[in-house]
Order: sequence, then C-alpha cells, then structure tokens
Amino acid sequence: MLARPKGEGLTPYQGKKRCFGEYKCPKCKRKWMSGNSWANMGQECIKCHINVYPHKQRKEEEEKEKEKKEKRRKRGRRKEEERRGGEGEGGGKKKRRKRRKRRRKEEEEEEKKKRRTGGGEGGGEEEGRGERRKKRRRRRRRRGQEEEEEEEEEEEEKEEEEEEEEEEEEEEKEKEEEEEEKKKKKKKKKKKKKKKKKKKKKKKECL
Repeated sequence: MLARPKGEGLTPYQGKKRCFGEYKCPKCKRKWMSGNSWANMGQECIKCHINVYPHKQRKEEEEKEKEKKEKRRKRGRRKEEERRGGEGEGGGKKKRRKRRKRRRKEEEEEEKKKRRTGGGEGGGEEEGRGERRKKRRRRRRRRGQEEEEEEEEEEEEKEEEEEEEEEEEEEEKEKEEEEEEKKKKKKKKKKKKKKKKKKKKKKKECL
C-alpha cells in the first residue's frame, strides 16, 4: 500500500467497512477508529499530529493493568500477615501493644523490688529517693513516646483504610465498565445476527 503523505491525519472512520476498535491519543486523549489498513501501523492524530501505534498502546495499557493488580495483591498479603500477627518480633499491631504492656509491668516490678531493698547497692534512703525520681521521669518519657507511637499507628491505620476504600471503589467502577462493555458486545452480536437473517430472507425471496 502507498505511504500516507505527511501532515494528513486520519479521519475518525475513513469510510472503511472493517474496523479494529477505538484508539486514544496519549496527548489530547482524542479517540478515533482504526481502519484495517492502518491497524498495526502508525496513525497520526488529527488534532495534535502525534504518531500513535495502536498495538504498542494496547500492550502498554495491559502492562499497567498487570502492575496495578500485583500492587493490590501485595497489599492484601501484607494486611493478612498483620491481622494474623506475623512471625517473630515484627508481628502485628496488637502483638506490639501486648509486648509494650509486658515490658511496662516488668519494669514496674523491678522498681518495686529495688525500693524494698533500699535503692540499689550500698544505698541509703536519700540515694533511693533520687533514683526513684529519675526512674519516674524515664517512665513518663517512655509513656509519652509510646503514646506518640500509638497515635502514629492509628493514623497509619486510618490512611490504610482510606486506601482500601479507594481501591474498592476503583474495582467496583472497573467491574461496572466491564459489564457495560459485555452488554454492548451482546447487543452488537444480536444486531449482526438479525441483519444476516434479513439478508438470507431477501436472497430467498429474490430466488
């Protein structure tokens, strides 16, 4: 076939009977129909005159969809591991909170024992009081840090929940679009069948 002259863009349908579907320009997002002669060759957009390759465009879209699905799977696995509690020290949020509570209890018990003995080795009442004050301050600091960590974890949980909701909405939209496309295809098939039947009837009548 002869090469297309430069500067001339394809019309939306170009008067061809067969068609391989709609393609979108990456710059101006304009859709046009591809005729059978230009199906696997470069097409020029009428508006912005960019050369678009439909078969490459289709592959890129499929790769993007695959990447999205893989990300969703990874997030799902991560959330399941967190719910189960995970393995070892890494564990879920509930396990971390339990560990912190245990550590607090252990520290408090150790402090009580030291108070009973008199505040450490060779310690009188004055030394014991000073150490108690220091330990109280340390405990307050630790509690403050732990509260901040818990607040950060709660914020992270909220963000994750929002992301989950957004993903669910996107999935629902995709499902709806797929269902609409299926319905359109079914309608087209029915129309084609009706046309074929009409043509057969006309031929029989002519004969």
